Order: sequence, then structure tokens, then C-alpha cells
Amino acid sequence: MNQARATPAAPPSERRQWERSPVVVTAEMVLRDEMFAALAQNISGGGMFLQAPEPLSVGDHIRLRFSLPGLRPLEVDAEVVWAAPKKKTYNSRPPFQMGVGVKFINLSEAERAEVMEYVRALMRR
Repeated sequence: MNQARATPAAPPSERRQWERSPVVVTAEMVLRDEMFAALAQNISGGGMFLQAPEPLSVGDHIRLRFSLPGLRPLEVDAEVVWAAPKKKTYNSRPPFQMGVGVKFINLSEAERAEVMEYVRALMRR
């Protein structure tokens, strides 16, 4: 695997195209034919933030399988758009060593609409 590296923040004009909501959802992540468990911490119509067990680098392509409560399971290809090693803290969970932002590559418009409706419903609470 490529060595993980942090990337500089994008200018505001290039960030947050989609509404984003906190969520705690487990996901299956497939990288180079190996499957790992990951933990999603937020989601939008364009991507999600994951805690991942393996070092990932910007540009890595992964396959994700996850279910949002009340929606059918989704399986989507994603690209890592930023990655940073997780800081060691008292309550760090050893299985999750990386924080990564991923961009959905092949989410259909119907699937994107479902995700966005879910995000909007969470934001209304």
C-alpha cells in the first residue's frame, strides 16, 4: 500500500458541494481484493468520512458497502481525496488507524437522492 500522507485543505470554493450530516455506520471497504471493516462518521451525496484500519493514500480507489438506517444497502466505488493518520489519544480505537475522506465515483442519481434525503432528515432533527 502507498504510504499515507496528509493533504492541504482545499479552498472554500472547492469544498462542501453537498450537505453533510454526522452518522455512525459500519462499512465494508475493499482495497486491492482485501476486505476491511471501516466506520463512517459523516456522509453527504458526494462522499463520506471514514475511520479505516489500513493506511490509505490520496488517489487510492476502494469499494464500499454500507447501509443507512431505513435505506437499502449501497455498494459504491470511491476515491480517497484526503487521508491523515489518526492521532493517538487515550480513547483511540486501535483497529482504526486512518481518517480518510472519500468521494463517491459511481453513485447513481437515484442512490444520491436517497442519501441526500437521509442527510436532510437527520439535519431536521
